[in-house]
Amino acid sequence: MEISSYMGYELREAIPADLVDIRRVITEVFQNNYSIEYLHWVLENPEDPGRLNAIVALENNRIIGVSGYVRARYSTGDLLITGVHAILLCVLPEYRGGIGRELFYRVSTLSDVSLIYEGTQDAIRVYPKVGFQRISEVEFYRLRLLPPIAAEIKPVKKKIRYIGRGIINLAQYYLSLLRIGYEVGHSLEFFPFTLALYPSYPPRNECISNFPSKETLDWLSRCPGLYSKNYLIKKGGICRGTLFVYIKDHGGFKTGKIVHIPEMGKNPSSWTGVLSFAEAFLRRQGCRWINICVHHPTLKAVLKNKGYSKLNSRKIWILDPKSYFSDKTWHLTYIEGDHGFRGV
Repeated sequence: MEISSYMGYELREAIPADLVDIRRVITEVFQNNYSIEYLHWVLENPEDPGRLNAIVALENNRIIGVSGYVRARYSTGDLLITGVHAILLCVLPEYRGGIGRELFYRVSTLSDVSLIYEGTQDAIRVYPKVGFQRISEVEFYRLRLLPPIAAEIKPVKKKIRYIGRGIINLAQYYLSLLRIGYEVGHSLEFFPFTLALYPSYPPRNECISNFPSKETLDWLSRCPGLYSKNYLIKKGGICRGTLFVYIKDHGGFKTGKIVHIPEMGKNPSSWTGVLSFAEAFLRRQGCRWINICVHHPTLKAVLKNKGYSKLNSRKIWILDPKSYFSDKTWHLTYIEGDHGFRGV
């Protein structure tokens, strides 16, 4: 285990024995009561489950800061580019003033590129100091699959506001029924995910896209508290990648998230076919609405045509010293970092 120092603090790779202290720091900073089991999963190294994807900062053998990370693989089919996304970055308040930036820098330089979907104002001030540049934005969309029910309406005083929102949601649902198609086209095939059928090397794409490893997909499928489903997609007999979705049971209703959809090229019908398949599956599971994250221009157009409503957008910051992403089209999804399993 490599150990280094910064401003008198010790920095090293986290180990499973650190999880109790990591939880203490995260709980104090974020006020989130994560369990040890959840933190063990979220920081697990999928390629080597005995290790953690995290760096900790210590003073006198006491953990005072941590940054976890999630690795990624990007490809156009000709070139594999390694990526990394910082998660759960936090430092105890009395130690702020440089150590958090150093943790962020060390995590962000573990791979060829690092992508961040813009966070808090405090985080935004740190990005350029570490070498990140703001270059584009990612958009978030939602589609209602089933009509709203009483359990979705929060018991608040402003009832008129929520009644009005319910009417709008109901109208969006019935409008979506007119636009959603179930045909997937003769060239698309869907199979339950198996490690044996998943290709080790990504197919040739028209843009840079995330092609998650088998180990990463297995790790995501074990997310505590969420049900996952993974399908392989073939187009013209060639495996394009994986369709990965999460479902969360809220007690009275379910919601879904399309975490990842493979890059399907410039033909809108291919994207439409994959989305229609995902929507039909999630509707059968009882999901009342689904969310999706998008950057690819063709997918954006398809979502709008199918009746998805735009929720918001966030800026993308990138650390790309070798300019792998410059002047290229990208396909980014919820699979980047921890966005897939947060807020389902």
